[in-house]
Amino acid sequence: MKRTLSFLCALALIFSSVIAPIRVQAVTGEEHVHTEIASGECGDNLTWTLDEGTLTISGEGDMWNWESREAAPWYGQTVTVINVEEGVTSIGDYAFNFYRDCVSFNLPTSLKKIGAFSCTDMDSLEELVIPE
Repeated sequence: MKRTLSFLCALALIFSSVIAPIRVQAVTGEEHVHTEIASGECGDNLTWTLDEGTLTISGEGDMWNWESREAAPWYGQTVTVINVEEGVTSIGDYAFNFYRDCVSFNLPTSLKKIGAFSCTDMDSLEELVIPE
C-alpha cells in the first residue's frame, strides 16, 4: 500500500503551481513590517498556515476535497514548500494542483489517500519526502 501510494504521488509530482502572495501589513509605530501569513481550515480537524511561502497542513484526519484548484483556500498564493504534518490522513482533490513554484513537498506516514489532481504540475519540485 505504501509503495503504491508513494509511486502514485511521485508520478503525479513528476507531471506537476503559481500563486501570488497575500500581503498582511503589520504596523509598529512608524515602522512597517510585511509578512506573508494566512491561515484557515481545510478539513473538519485540519488547519493550514501559509508563512513566507511555506504551506503547512496540520491536525488529524482528512482534508476536504475541492472542485477546482481555484477553490482551495490558499489558491493565488506563492507556495514554495508544502509540509503535510503527521496526523493528516488524506490530501483533497485539487489541493496543490498547479503550484509551479513549489520546490519541496513533505508527506507524513499517516497519509492514506491522495485525491485527484491534488499534486500535479509541480514543475520546480526538487524534493519529495515520502517516509517509509
